[in-house]
Amino acid sequence: MEFLLLFAAPILQIILSVLRLVRKIALPLFIIFGIALFSGIICSFIAMRIVLDAMSQEAHGRGICGMPAMAALFAGVFITFVTTPLIAIVSYFINRYVQKTAKAKAPAVIPNKSTIL
Repeated sequence: MEFLLLFAAPILQIILSVLRLVRKIALPLFIIFGIALFSGIICSFIAMRIVLDAMSQEAHGRGICGMPAMAALFAGVFITFVTTPLIAIVSYFINRYVQKTAKAKAPAVIPNKSTIL
């Protein structure tokens, strides 16, 4: 379960970026990137805490090693810091392409008598 939590932020960023590209939300891509980065870090700490809780329940009073929990934390931070910039860059170029093609397909302005001097 905690492994799926590590991918929550990139999936959230993909969903928000797609909604931005189809004009369902008006958040700038930079804000979406910030939200995904922040939520990825928070989800990494939550996954670490879940691993620690599961390990402490299995220990039954014995000492536990924290390396699996640290591995979950660093894996989550690594996944977040690798995927979120890549998704942001790809979303930016897709957004730029969509805007360029929309401008190219814009109808020509037909002058009327009020616009001609």
